Amino acid sequence: MKNILIFLFFLIIVSCKTDNETNKSKNYDKTELKPEKSVDYFQIEKPINLDTITYGSFVDFKINFIDTLQVTDSIQVFLNGELIHTDLKSDFSIEVTPEKVGENILNIKTFLKTGLTQRKSVNLFLLSDIEPQKIKYSLIKTYPHSTDNFTEGFIFKNGLLYESTGDWGKSAIFVSDLRDGKILQSTYLPSDKFGEGIAILNNKITQLTYKSMEGYIYDQHSFSQIRKFKYSFYTEGWGLTTDEKNFIMSNGTDKIYVLDSTHYSPIKEITICDNKEPIDSLNELEYVRGLIYSNIWMNNKIAQIDYKTGKVLGYLDLTAIIPQKYRNHHSDVLNGIAYNDDNNSFLITVKHWDKIYEIKIED
Repeated sequence: MKNILIFLFFLIIVSCKTDNETNKSKNYDKTELKPEKSVDYFQIEKPINLDTITYGSFVDFKINFIDTLQVTDSIQVFLNGELIHTDLKSDFSIEVTPEKVGENILNIKTFLKTGLTQRKSVNLFLLSDIEPQKIKYSLIKTYPHSTDNFTEGFIFKNGLLYESTGDWGKSAIFVSDLRDGKILQSTYLPSDKFGEGIAILNNKITQLTYKSMEGYIYDQHSFSQIRKFKYSFYTEGWGLTTDEKNFIMSNGTDKIYVLDSTHYSPIKEITICDNKEPIDSLNELEYVRGLIYSNIWMNNKIAQIDYKTGKVLGYLDLTAIIPQKYRNHHSDVLNGIAYNDDNNSFLITVKHWDKIYEIKIED
């Protein structure tokens, strides 16, 4: 009798456990059910193609409401998150004037009488509305330059020329006397690093590297290395300059990136465009009073760029002063811009050039 009671008790426990596990399974399955597909109340019929709209253009929109039973209350249009237009009609025209050219996002939000709302996004790519001018310049003077230097970064500050060089096993930073090219101080990168652009801010030199996604910070005067930093958010490092508050970086594309000067984290991204196309292969950079001057890799032109909008305002074509022997070299290309604040001029050079040219932009 005792054995029978024990057996019955055991069966009850197993049965309860099985029921609990079954209930848990049912509850789990219930949470895995996918929600119903959301219903579209409207479609954007116009414009059909937004790939090459010019900054400041008027764009016509037409909204088609799929559910004819739904009555529209109003429509709001947001450009990069900022409300720019409100309308009661389903077709309207808006002027597109964001802070920058290149990629922008337009959001259209509809409000229905029933209280329902729905939002859709449209990508806008804006070209500049300015035809770049041909910038005139005059040659002031020439200075010696070492043909050993594979120039990547170029700065003139307090009467001294700072130069960052690239190439595997040869990358370095030099400070020299502009007048005779004599090297006053130098520091070399490890042989597995390829040096790129440099910038000076708060008595520190910041240097990028090409493929390593790593930068170096040095004391401006002693050249002793302070620390390293990572910029893994972008693939490569090319040019670097500063607006005296943040760093401005290029990576060989049509974009420049504004970086926080403490953590080297991205603050914003700016696409560079003229009135015909985005400008690819942006390389060495120099910031001068709201403008950015950029070498374009494998090109004898320097682009003059509005820092705020990304619009190309003009081009300096330096072909005329480049010696014929350097004009067709694959690697020995124009890649050095240093602003001389003493007399409002620019120092330019090329990788492995034997000269530095001082030029002045004409009004």
